[in-house]
Amino acid sequence: MKNYITLIGIMLLTGCSLNKGVDRAFFTEETAISTDYTKPHQELAATASSVDDYVNAIKILQPLYQQGKEARVALQLAENYLKLGDLINAEFYYMQATKNDKTQVAAWVGMGKVALQNGNAHKAMNHFAQALKIDDNNYKALNGMAVSLDSLGKYQHARNYYRKLLAKNSNDKQVYNNLAVSYLLQGQYHEAEEILRQLIASRVYPKNALYNLAIVYSLSGQTQKLHELMQVIPDKVYFNRQLAKLKNSLR
Repeated sequence: MKNYITLIGIMLLTGCSLNKGVDRAFFTEETAISTDYTKPHQELAATASSVDDYVNAIKILQPLYQQGKEARVALQLAENYLKLGDLINAEFYYMQATKNDKTQVAAWVGMGKVALQNGNAHKAMNHFAQALKIDDNNYKALNGMAVSLDSLGKYQHARNYYRKLLAKNSNDKQVYNNLAVSYLLQGQYHEAEEILRQLIASRVYPKNALYNLAIVYSLSGQTQKLHELMQVIPDKVYFNRQLAKLKNSLR
């Protein structure tokens, strides 16, 4: 069960996530940038982070945090540590950011992401719930609750959250992708395929939707469709790795 939840919680922090070996469109945190003396440093760190140079981003931010212990800098540090996979430091700095009214919602969401990656979906739900107590319409917290519930096999409950998000924005293609994954995890391949095919037909869709549809074809035994789709899959090694993780977690 621990391995099952861990796979669920491995978030792709660049905008999608792995759920049971399946790509999820998840979320990233925005970092507040002030207009005071720290702004150039934070912007420089944000630039480094945008090109996946998280180590240098942290080197820029650490002195700023030591100077003022500011929550907004702590939040930015936490995001970079999370992207590096350093969950201990990520959790520490997220916790510091929960102490400030302006950063606490994003910080609780971040704490939820850390808990998911640690394989503790129940703890993640508690953190996302803290964010929702402050902002009951927070997109990232609602999405995090849905992903957590999916990881616990509570698919119907998870879909209530996805539908709440879609009620806010019926064109949110990342949420449709996550909804499809929810059906996929439950073994409802027809429903997952229908959603994913509609996403891909729109021509503008989360790139992980393509991999998810290929996984649906593989698991549902649609070999011809899988063969055709594999001709346009950009990274076949990546696809095979995710499919193997999913199959292994289902044993």
